Amino acid sequence: MQQKMEVSLTAEAGGDTFIVTTSLGDMVALEEQFDIAVSDLQTKQKMGWMVFLAWHAASRVKKTSLDLDAFKAAVDTIEVSDPAGDDEGKDEEVRRTGLPG
Repeated sequence: MQQKMEVSLTAEAGGDTFIVTTSLGDMVALEEQFDIAVSDLQTKQKMGWMVFLAWHAASRVKKTSLDLDAFKAAVDTIEVSDPAGDDEGKDEEVRRTGLPG
């Protein structure tokens, strides 16, 4: 059984936008944090899960120093997309402008 372990997330905070692509480690952290299986993302996507994934990926690549609660407070919107459509996201790069931390 093979599951896709990448999710691209686009988030806005204070009018600024950044994009993250998750890794296997981010997905494992999601499973451990919320006691869910990654396969649950195929049937439902809770906002808390998406914000956690965005925060974990951004923290992993040292693009935010905010803790999870501060990150949640800073994010205005979040959108899930297919990482195959974002070539830069394939490099697990975080692009952001102006997000605190």
